[in-house]
Amino acid sequence: AIASASLGDDPLTKPVEPAPQTATILDRYHDAHLSRLRRGDDASRCLKRNLGKLIDRPIDEITDNDLGHILERRVKDAPYDANRFLSYAKRFFRWCASPPQRYCPNNPTKELDKPHSEDARDRVLSIAEVAALWGASSTLSDPWKGLFRVLLLTGQRHSEVAHMRRDEIYLDELVWTLPTSRTKKLSVPYRSSV
Repeated sequence: AIASASLGDDPLTKPVEPAPQTATILDRYHDAHLSRLRRGDDASRCLKRNLGKLIDRPIDEITDNDLGHILERRVKDAPYDANRFLSYAKRFFRWCASPPQRYCPNNPTKELDKPHSEDARDRVLSIAEVAALWGASSTLSDPWKGLFRVLLLTGQRHSEVAHMRRDEIYLDELVWTLPTSRTKKLSVPYRSSV
């Protein structure tokens, strides 16, 4: 800036480049971050679908009021989707407002709260449902039949069952112990009856 001023340029009168469109920045965010995530394409689609016409506006013109109106409309029809959208939008705008990007001066989602409180959803299969699923699994070929049946009997995550190792199973106790490194949010090994 000092070098420009010494040449007679006034930095205050220089035209400021307009902020890029939200669609352009969302594509950059997808390439830089979302493309590496397993559910990144889902996040990108959710953001584009819910942002609607805002996607054609410059990124720095989107306000918390704009996003609040989207959430108000969305929570009426799809409350869980409204929560997902806000979660994705918070990450996106935090990325946009932080260095080195600085596409927008502040994060318009900073003061927004979840529009819908989510209750824990517990679902227990009835004996008839377990029997029907067990019977249906007989049409599967190995290893899928065994994988499906272990999932059905243990209620564990598919990735945990798929990566099960023989040394984690104690046949004399009929117990499967997941090491801490493979459990989600647990600080001690998880034990499940086999």
